[in-house]
Amino acid sequence: MKQRQSHNTSSVALLLATLMLCGCATLGSSATPPGNSAPLQPLSAASLGQTRSAVQVVRAAFGKQEVTMQFAVDVSPERMRVIALNALGLRLFSISAENGKTTVERAPGVPEQVQPEQILRDIQFCYWPIAALQAGMKGTPWEVTEPFAGTRRLKRDGRLIAEVHYAQSGKDLWRGHLWLSNFEYGYSLAVDPAPTDSE
Repeated sequence: MKQRQSHNTSSVALLLATLMLCGCATLGSSATPPGNSAPLQPLSAASLGQTRSAVQVVRAAFGKQEVTMQFAVDVSPERMRVIALNALGLRLFSISAENGKTTVERAPGVPEQVQPEQILRDIQFCYWPIAALQAGMKGTPWEVTEPFAGTRRLKRDGRLIAEVHYAQSGKDLWRGHLWLSNFEYGYSLAVDPAPTDSE
């Protein structure tokens, strides 16, 4: 069992490290993106406009590498917290953003390249109200739009960077399937709400 747990954690760490070393594991890099544009900054937890808790199953793919994780997301006006677990329920890392400060705790084997702001940006791009995202990007090279029902796009300096599709347009985004593609860095995420005990 220990050998299996170690292999599972190593697989997650390898995928996360590969994504990060290519420039991002989620939308926007902490480094300056091509074209010397300003990096995309995460929004405050309060900008969600509600208190929310959700558990999501995330399937991440980069090239031939794939891994499944479970994210527990908790948002209040004061704080945003994310806990990532592997397939065996072992904690990989946790992120907490509060009062303008972001902290992260990593399990052994999870690379230092995993930056908390990048995880937060991806979650916010998928789930935050588009009006809040647009307000946060005002005056920057970044732009988010919903050109079609069930589709959200992120652009930088007019160039399409990423796109997310929702299986249930117009409904609670946290309770439906979505898939995200990052065209600049070539990774994808498929996200579903975790099954409950009654399902």
